[in-house]
Amino acid sequence: MSIRRILAVVDFSKPSQPAIAYAASLAQSLHATLTLAALSSASSIAESALITDQLIMQCKKTAF
Repeated sequence: MSIRRILAVVDFSKPSQPAIAYAASLAQSLHATLTLAALSSASSIAESALITDQLIMQCKKTAF
């Protein structure tokens, strides 16, 4: 059995950053596709949008 897809549900808060980095690392080591699903309340959507790009860039740097 091989893992081809990983789904990580995060709220893009600062405490969720290690989970995102771990999921990216795991996906890379397994040659799997990583999907990040954002879970947030209406009040944090704007904040999440602001840091999402930063986290994606951080994950890309970590993965390569």
